Amino acid sequence: MTTPSSESAYRLELTWFALSRDTELHPVADIDSLRRLLASHRDAERLAVYLERDEGERGSLWVHLTDERAWVTHWEQVGGPDSYCRDAAYRGTDEMVGFLLPNGQEDEIHRAWTVSRVEGLNALEFFFLHGERDPSLTWEQEPETLQEPF
Repeated sequence: MTTPSSESAYRLELTWFALSRDTELHPVADIDSLRRLLASHRDAERLAVYLERDEGERGSLWVHLTDERAWVTHWEQVGGPDSYCRDAAYRGTDEMVGFLLPNGQEDEIHRAWTVSRVEGLNALEFFFLHGERDPSLTWEQEPETLQEPF
């Protein structure tokens, strides 16, 4: 495990959706900065949060939020394999959740491939502090589809 240092360059991209789409890029030096940035958008119904370490060369964690659900994606490096969180306990219907991307596209993701909003935000903090996926969540590497349950 690695911890953030002055040599680690984390950058947070926040996109929120109201009457229009707005995006901001923020360098993130410490966990308190990350928490402040996220808190400033805590009431956003939809939010796309991309936390990259050294411009993604040393990993990225993307969290898309819609209401109380989060779609969480992790890469160890640019162009490397991706992994997704899933709700291992989900046994509900074939419900889909729409998540907006920063370009305005809406992706429909099966609810089983989402976690709670709180878990998604906690995954961002864990990635910032340790540079890796949150082991308290269930991860699947490169699933065939996100439109059907696992």
